Amino acid sequence: MEKAQQKLEIIVPSSLTIETDDQKVKTLKIGNIARTASIFRADQITIYRDNQYDESSLIKKILDYAETPPYLKKPLFGISEELRYVGVIPPLQIPSHNLEKEVKVGEYREGFVEEVEEEKVGSDYCARVNIGLDEKALLVNGNVNEAERITVRTISSESPIEVEKVSKEVVPYYWGYETKIVNSLDKHLEELKQGDWKIIATSIEGDRVSAKEEYLDKKTAILFGSPKRGVYAYIDNQRIIDKVLNTIPNQGTKTVRTEEAIHATLSILNIERS
Repeated sequence: MEKAQQKLEIIVPSSLTIETDDQKVKTLKIGNIARTASIFRADQITIYRDNQYDESSLIKKILDYAETPPYLKKPLFGISEELRYVGVIPPLQIPSHNLEKEVKVGEYREGFVEEVEEEKVGSDYCARVNIGLDEKALLVNGNVNEAERITVRTISSESPIEVEKVSKEVVPYYWGYETKIVNSLDKHLEELKQGDWKIIATSIEGDRVSAKEEYLDKKTAILFGSPKRGVYAYIDNQRIIDKVLNTIPNQGTKTVRTEEAIHATLSILNIERS
């Protein structure tokens, strides 16, 4: 489960749930995207607003919930009607979802800051942090706030357990994806191009994918349409796309759902990803 050297972003519409009114089915669809993104080590899932049908907030919330370690779900999300059916989401089982009750020095964990007052944690520490153990860990560095999620590395495995705050970038394993919502797809694609990202769109009208070609760059974003409309319906400047691929040639169904297209596309491109 090593971290990939090539950055990968998935770009999906806020209307990917348009096919159903059933909240449980919506949750499962979004959960399957979370699972697929994790299997293929996606770094980012970006949701662009479809003005005809916008469930971006629901999609982001369920994706974030799925990516959160089990022991942090309740303190970070509490109880919500939008999360009523999260039990149908397949567990991601990524390295950050560590459920072991024993910890080793140098181990990375996700944590939830519970207390920061000096009279509660002592003058030698910054905060008390829930990292999924029976005992709360003590944070030795960093300016943090209560109820904040942070990444830590263990520096002492004996009681009291001590941890230091670190950036996710230093973790040598795949550590989950981040999510965000963008109002303008065109603007987001322009920003990606300015950051030297390669942009691939998926479409039934695209070039048939070939095992003889290499499609990924150091930073690649893959754009998907909705169940009702293809990617061209959402882009004003189509020249910003570097490549349009048909990753499901000779499909046997009239349409391909967004979550199906994501899985098919990433399965193929993962072969060349390092």
